[in-house]
Amino acid sequence: MISGPGQIDRRVPMVMTFCLLTEIAFALAHHLLYSHMNNRVVRDSQQQQWVTRASTASAFVVKLSLTTASSMAYAQWM
Repeated sequence: MISGPGQIDRRVPMVMTFCLLTEIAFALAHHLLYSHMNNRVVRDSQQQQWVTRASTASAFVVKLSLTTASSMAYAQWM
């Protein structure tokens, strides 16, 4: 649905709120994963690889959500 000039499409705040909640959830998961693994001995390289993969994926989702929300805010500002 396209809004008229000066109006905000009702989907934009919903998507931005979803992005905010996604950012918070994945940033918290990233922090908790590293807090859990801090000062632990790694059994093998496979375990270390999975921890690295999970933390990289969660950091990427946070970046993606932040970029999406920022882009939507910029588009609304224009």
